[in-house]
Amino acid sequence: MKRNEQTLIGNSAYGGMGNNPNMLNLAEGGFFGWSPDLANTLSEQGYVRKPLEIVVIESPRFFNLMPNPAQWHASFRNLMERKAIRVDGYNAGLTVEADDHAAGGAGEMMQEPTNVVRARTEPSFSFIELYGRPIQRFHDIWIRYGIMDPDSKFAMLTTLGANTPTDLLADWYSATILAYEPDPIHRGIEKAWLTTNFWPLGNGEITGVRDLTTASELGRLTIGYAGVSAVGNGIDAFAKEIMDFTNLTNADPFNKASFIKEIAPDVLAAANAGFKADAERTAAANVAPIA
Repeated sequence: MKRNEQTLIGNSAYGGMGNNPNMLNLAEGGFFGWSPDLANTLSEQGYVRKPLEIVVIESPRFFNLMPNPAQWHASFRNLMERKAIRVDGYNAGLTVEADDHAAGGAGEMMQEPTNVVRARTEPSFSFIELYGRPIQRFHDIWIRYGIMDPDSKFAMLTTLGANTPTDLLADWYSATILAYEPDPIHRGIEKAWLTTNFWPLGNGEITGVRDLTTASELGRLTIGYAGVSAVGNGIDAFAKEIMDFTNLTNADPFNKASFIKEIAPDVLAAANAGFKADAERTAAANVAPIA
């Protein structure tokens, strides 16, 4: 297929006003004119959205006041970056609001732009709850100790004695999270959001059911989070710095070493059972063995 100097726009025009010059040039090609321009098929290649990658930038300060602070920080980072089966609620689309007035008497209207707003980001993470319900417990303590206990209406940080902070500004209970979408070769940034004042709006449903006529249910959680998000070229550039911090050289999952290195001793002890023993018995009974 044909590729020329104009297929990618590079740093020209709108291509030079962002952080990803590897975008197609809208002035090239076209499938819907008089006839499809198949000579410039590359200019019609579609955008396929890649999964967001989540990076914890800051975790709540109150973790440092809890027993085993390192465990709190590690659990939060792993939960956000590796445990969610779905992350959504990240938005950045622009809406232009308009007012109108009559353009004559036929019913046509003249519209005037009156405002531009950006869609609000409302992060939502979905999890499969794990054995022992650690995800709900983690969020329960985050809410009750860092934000507010439902009974007393005070954060339970006040019960930590000498470790009680002298204020409850948002840095004590909130985090900062970076979410970005890499390009298809994991070298550029398509979109990025930097969200601060990130804290849970709940810990998911907690219910109990008895119904012996139906199958048991897998625990599924969808937890929404508060947050104030920033987007733009500066956030994209920061996201690229963070993304490039991870070295993907040789990170081919297909070449990953086996997660088990040997046969378990109790299985190996059953020496007269299984495929190996059967093959060796067959070989021992061979009436015409190969010398």
